[in-house]
Amino acid sequence: MHGPTSIGKLRPQRQADPLAEPVEAVEKAPGYPIDPSCQDEWIGFYAQQLDEADLPEDPETAKDADRITGGVLEAMNIASQKTFEETQKKKEANRLKNYKGKKPKKTGPTLARSPWWTEERARRTRGEKILAEISTDRVFDSLKWFQGKRRALIPPVKCPNGGITATHPADKAINFGKQFFPPANQEPASLEPLGIKSVAKRPHYLITEEEINRALAKTSNRSAPGAFGSNYRLLKWAFSSSPSTFVTLFNVCLRIGYHPSTLRNSIIAPIPKPRRHDMSLPKNYRPISLLETLSKLLEKVITNRITFEAGKNNLLPHSQFGGKDITSCTDAGLCIIHDIRTAWARKKCVSLLTLDISGYFNNVNHKRLIYTMDRLGYSNEICKWLESYLSHRSAQFRIDGVLCKPIQLPNVGIPQGSPLSPILSSIYSIPILASASDLQASSFGYIDDFTILAFSDSHKHNIDIIKDITNNINETAIKLGLEFELPKSELIHFIRSPRSPHSNPSLTISCDNIDTTIQPQGCIRWLGFYLDQKLTFKEHITNMAIKARAALGGLRMLANSRSGLSIRHARILYKACITPILIYGLPWWFHGRRQSSLLEPLRKTQNQGLRWILGAFRTTPIRCMEHLASIPPIHILCQKHIESMSAKLRSIPRMSEIAKRLPASWDTSTIPAQKPPAAKDPIFHIASLADPNVEIVTPYLAEPHLPAVPFGKQLTIEGHNTTPGKDREKFITECKLLTKRAEGLYKNPICSGALRSGTGFPPN
Repeated sequence: MHGPTSIGKLRPQRQADPLAEPVEAVEKAPGYPIDPSCQDEWIGFYAQQLDEADLPEDPETAKDADRITGGVLEAMNIASQKTFEETQKKKEANRLKNYKGKKPKKTGPTLARSPWWTEERARRTRGEKILAEISTDRVFDSLKWFQGKRRALIPPVKCPNGGITATHPADKAINFGKQFFPPANQEPASLEPLGIKSVAKRPHYLITEEEINRALAKTSNRSAPGAFGSNYRLLKWAFSSSPSTFVTLFNVCLRIGYHPSTLRNSIIAPIPKPRRHDMSLPKNYRPISLLETLSKLLEKVITNRITFEAGKNNLLPHSQFGGKDITSCTDAGLCIIHDIRTAWARKKCVSLLTLDISGYFNNVNHKRLIYTMDRLGYSNEICKWLESYLSHRSAQFRIDGVLCKPIQLPNVGIPQGSPLSPILSSIYSIPILASASDLQASSFGYIDDFTILAFSDSHKHNIDIIKDITNNINETAIKLGLEFELPKSELIHFIRSPRSPHSNPSLTISCDNIDTTIQPQGCIRWLGFYLDQKLTFKEHITNMAIKARAALGGLRMLANSRSGLSIRHARILYKACITPILIYGLPWWFHGRRQSSLLEPLRKTQNQGLRWILGAFRTTPIRCMEHLASIPPIHILCQKHIESMSAKLRSIPRMSEIAKRLPASWDTSTIPAQKPPAAKDPIFHIASLADPNVEIVTPYLAEPHLPAVPFGKQLTIEGHNTTPGKDREKFITECKLLTKRAEGLYKNPICSGALRSGTGFPPN
């Protein structure tokens, strides 16, 4: 279990220095550990301070919104100081009281030292205490505990323009700022439609208490605090004390189109990007903005509304799989594999190019984004608030634990770490996917990662198709103020069989009078998946098995045959942390027919996990361990995952890319009925496990501002059972016993809905 969360003192930053001036480091504000047992005491201090603040009850201006925001944050800060500082003093007094009368320890140098087993015993005691307090609600905390924390400082950072290498945190912040937030001297983005159709304006509805409560319920109490030091746990306490204050503040912000200036400051933590070798280059870091939780709560509410309207009204291209709900990167991969195998069935050659936008979030033009939102029919309240939210922002770099002075950010970019950033970035990239349309190619996007899949009679012709599409989307990106990072692009030519005629041409792209040559590769990585030329997926399965074994090696610190986690907790940890790695990308390649050799790396990794869970010997029979650990064999686990995915085919939007590629017997399909299915098609295999005539679950029915009432006035429960109820603990014990007895059966409603007997494997 991790240590308690801390909160810092209130640090309003209203003045912001320009980036070019020297940045000096300031001391970190003191923090107080948050004790959940002091909730009632904290709420009492908060309510008292809020009453004394005399906040406006009917705000109408930006000044009133700033007063309410400052009053809430100040009340939270003072309540934390009075509650947790006093609690800390009491604990310290009790500690000194317990040691009173004992002989003080000797100070000064001494030749004697404590025995070696004292430290080892202390470590073992602390480890046993942590393992005993592990909760199933926070399974991944155990995974983070054995991984440890990065103690090394950020190495000296080079200047992006070739200046002096920075070693001091303040100088590092300057170099990071030059890389992440360059001066906005590029040409303004074009305010042309660029393929975006004009949509009628939709009405705006007031934010309700239930809407805020639903957004707050999905937050984590252990999230990193923002500039003022408060986290979501304290925000939940404050909301439970005075929900009307939050409702009033959020509604006035949208009504007048204003975001409080106090909430526009953020702390930026540079996070190293994975698989980077030279960490002295600022571009190998990702700027994560730690925003104030009060601001993020309002952003979450607005994000839910923007996402709902985008899904209900089909505002986003269906080929964009990121930044919206009911889609995932697995769906994008399914469409790519389906199109490749379909082209192979037509005797076509297939090539794929991946593209990545350089510094996407930090180069989004605000005027262009507001123009796009307005053209898509979003209300004037959301557009005006968004314009205020994005303008006049400041930031403070936190380098090596040191908080630097604030800098003024240019009026360009979206805070990377805001709940708004995924959906806004997907909306901003609509013209890119619109300009990539071609009869001999398919284009897909996931936030800032794009792919072009071309199919023709030869790979050489595919290069010409990809080059034309790349030139089109590059011109569109320039109009949006964006730029593709071509050196990171990857090219692959898919080959159905070695006997089929094929070539391996390279691709040369000209941009700003600079020619970039992209050589084809035998295997590429996209969205965490590995694609090889023949679609055997051996490279992908091997990498997933290696990654799972690495995580499993870390879990060995938490349990062994003598001590550590119980079998129950070890099984939960394995299923939560190891199984998702093993089955990542499974729908792309698994069809269950003659794949024993392909599953062998996953099977070996699962066998190692079974020995770790049970503390068994290497010679223990695998089938016995699978039965005792109640974990099915890998081929059954894969089949259950595919069946679970087939159950979702009737809950996806009817116009989605997956729905269009379903077999002709499905009413959402656009595939001709006379066309035979491609061999090993993943979408057709998943659809074969479901019935096309099952009930359709229509998404986007309940508006976000409406209360979550499943039946409304259609269902009423009358009367009350007057019979005495069972004792709670006794009832829970009986339920657990019934659950254990039923572990030998599992229900598979996907195929026939019948109850089938298993081999001791409980339902997931």
